[in-house]
Amino acid sequence: MRKLNTAITHLLDFLALRLSPVLPWLYVALRRAAIPTMFATVTAILFFAVPQTREILHSFTAASPVSAPTETQPGSTPLVAYIATAFLLTGGVWYCSRLLCTIEMAASIPSALMAPPGATQLSVAVTWYPRILGLAVQAAALGALLFATFMPLLNAATAAALTTALLASPLCVYIFFHRRVVRLIAIAAAVAIAIVTCTLSLPASTKLWILPIAVLPTASFSFVIHRRRLLRQLGMAPSSAATFHALAQRLPQLFLLLVSSLLVLNAMTLLSREMVRALGSAAAVLFFLIAAMLALTLGQLVIRSLAQQVAGLTGAVALAVLALVAIFGSESLGQEHMEVQGGLAATALPPTVNDNREMLVNAYGGGLRAAIYTAEVLALADDMSCGQFGERIRAFSGVSGGSLGIATYLTARQQLHAALWLDCRVGAPNPATPLTDVVRSALVRDHLSPAIARMLAHDLPLFWQVPIRGQALLLSWQDGIVDAIASRSSGMVPGLGMRLTELDGGMKYRPAVYFNTADADNGKTAYYSNEHRTANSGPLLQPYDMTLGMAVLHSARFPIVTPAGKSFDRPARRLVDGGYADNSGAHTLARLFPDARPGAVLLDIDGNLGPDRGLCTAQQNRHSPIPTALVALLASRTARASDAVDDLISHTGLRPKYLTYDLSSDGACEAERHAERAPLGWFIGRAAAALMEQSAQRSAIAACAAAALDCRPHVQRLQQADATP
Repeated sequence: MRKLNTAITHLLDFLALRLSPVLPWLYVALRRAAIPTMFATVTAILFFAVPQTREILHSFTAASPVSAPTETQPGSTPLVAYIATAFLLTGGVWYCSRLLCTIEMAASIPSALMAPPGATQLSVAVTWYPRILGLAVQAAALGALLFATFMPLLNAATAAALTTALLASPLCVYIFFHRRVVRLIAIAAAVAIAIVTCTLSLPASTKLWILPIAVLPTASFSFVIHRRRLLRQLGMAPSSAATFHALAQRLPQLFLLLVSSLLVLNAMTLLSREMVRALGSAAAVLFFLIAAMLALTLGQLVIRSLAQQVAGLTGAVALAVLALVAIFGSESLGQEHMEVQGGLAATALPPTVNDNREMLVNAYGGGLRAAIYTAEVLALADDMSCGQFGERIRAFSGVSGGSLGIATYLTARQQLHAALWLDCRVGAPNPATPLTDVVRSALVRDHLSPAIARMLAHDLPLFWQVPIRGQALLLSWQDGIVDAIASRSSGMVPGLGMRLTELDGGMKYRPAVYFNTADADNGKTAYYSNEHRTANSGPLLQPYDMTLGMAVLHSARFPIVTPAGKSFDRPARRLVDGGYADNSGAHTLARLFPDARPGAVLLDIDGNLGPDRGLCTAQQNRHSPIPTALVALLASRTARASDAVDDLISHTGLRPKYLTYDLSSDGACEAERHAERAPLGWFIGRAAAALMEQSAQRSAIAACAAAALDCRPHVQRLQQADATP
């Protein structure tokens, strides 16, 4: 036993000796500067691992192979704003680390680090860790931008390697500048990497900023290191990097920075949606990270100072905050509104038994990608048939993004019906696609920035107030639809502001339209409809004077981006995204159309790319970083939606036509590997939208054929496009 104790003691002494150079760095990183370390880690994960943020960065440089309207093309402002806020975040991380490492540190240094060699090592860590952390966070933010730029051209491993090499080569030149041989090798490597980068098939404007972006982290790092020399040349006397300070010496500067960042956040709630969209959601996220980091740093410094006088104060403050949240904290529901805009009355005839409409449509939820896919499939089929396709649909049932797609298609069709197909002739060569152009212009734009800016600047820090991000998202949809329709119409454009009960799509016979939501209290599907049904006909939420936009928003209350809402019933119901109960919309059709004629067509429109719709997707999901439990939860939702469709078909005898967002053919699978797959969210870039259009064209041709309509000119045009290298 004595020998065992001796062996353990020797082992611990050996480990302590070997690890002693690392311990000061761990103490500084995880104890003193834990908050900046956490925010630097969050930044890297957020912009490298989250598909929606990768898509945002990817859209800064992606070229569009489709003829998207110019108003949907992002300009250079979001890119400049992202780079500028990345610089501000770098300065914030470095400054907060410096403050946390040097303010009143002498009273809390462990005894092992108070005497040499620990004291010397601690001084080095206090000096260099803030600098290295600032370099790392800037490299992560700008590296994510470079990585997203390379992904359409290279596979993930090669893109990551090239990004790392671009960022590391100037840093190596700087570090080894005084070692001649190593410096020459580093310069040669940097030149070779730059030449390789310039040979990539990137737009010329992109090549102009890639190399300067790669040098920026090293330039910032060099400035931080040599700033004291510059200050001395200006006649100033800066203190040493490892000098400890009292809180009172730095509190005014930190408080001023905090107030400045909070003012910027507040400005994001006051700016117009167009201005917020111009800045971009990536810059908004970085602004929020800066403000949150400064606020937490100030709080930690104050609590540290007080805790030296009152033992156990930190724990008491934490318990008090938890108690206040538990007692007074309650979820604030969205209270969005949209005023009814008149000037558009329904002209369709009421449905009859023998009106020869034999098609039902259900559209899945899935964020903006589902909305774009649904709207484009329906609009393309109508354009192909000069409006005959829509006249054959008896009912629509949508969920979340599918509801937005249906609403965009129907409102554009109704408000432009007289001018859409005046010169249209079925079978004509190179036919125009006026309705498709309108819905694409309305939806393929940044709907995320207005919502995310309000969420980060208002809803999250002021969580006890009524959230406003849902209102911002609703008005962003309205902006897109009104702008797109107004470009082809000189009259009044109510857009989503029309009464839900006036919605008829400009068709001869009024189609039934159902926007499905979910009752948060019982977990069941509820819906809003343009029909005048009674409460006995199903879980109908009475629309009263509800606008079309509010019905769509209640259906598309996607988690996080949109808050839960409440109905206008008495008592009010708490409503969440319809996909919680049934993501297909088929459940409502099964309930309301049990007598559908056997053999009639069901168009099952699914804008989600599942693991069974392409070999590349299945291979990617095999090694997914998402926890298995979460994968199973999402898969069960998909299975419930599939079961609802199967039940509808089995009980009614409908003939299904499955229309799915499919990238498994024509080289699209390879493009999907290169980060052009449309992510789940409210922002989709031009390259991903182009792939969605290709898939929507095939589905529209299939839908047109299911309606027994001739779409041969479009088939020929699509075949020619596929044959083009």
